[in-house]
Amino acid sequence: MLVPPAVLSELTHPAAPKVVSEWSKNPPPWLKVQSPAILRTEFDNLDFGERQALALAKEVGAEWVLLDDKVARRCAEQHSLKVKGTLGVLAQAAKAGLLNFREAVGLLQQTTMHIDATLAQEVIDEYEKRADKSK
Repeated sequence: MLVPPAVLSELTHPAAPKVVSEWSKNPPPWLKVQSPAILRTEFDNLDFGERQALALAKEVGAEWVLLDDKVARRCAEQHSLKVKGTLGVLAQAAKAGLLNFREAVGLLQQTTMHIDATLAQEVIDEYEKRADKSK
């Protein structure tokens, strides 16, 4: 998995949860920090971390890019990148039996990450509806 340096740096922000900050200071071996060779001008309206993430994703032909910001997601989709957000990653982890989706979303909502409560509930409802159908 690739992460641009600006994104990894954001995870060490003083407002980040301590566990996230500590994790990002010593990332696991499967996480490779890589800068894009070129910051593309079509991403100039985004913050630096998102600009690096999208440029790197385009550069390496990434299958997915992890983004939560609406503007960045739209920009990625306009450039034919598949996007997954944090809630989507949590849903996949829950589907694989790694966590309880409702609990994980609840814990995430207690962090500094902004998640619209209505959206979170809609995603939980949709996840649980799909889970019930697959039983």
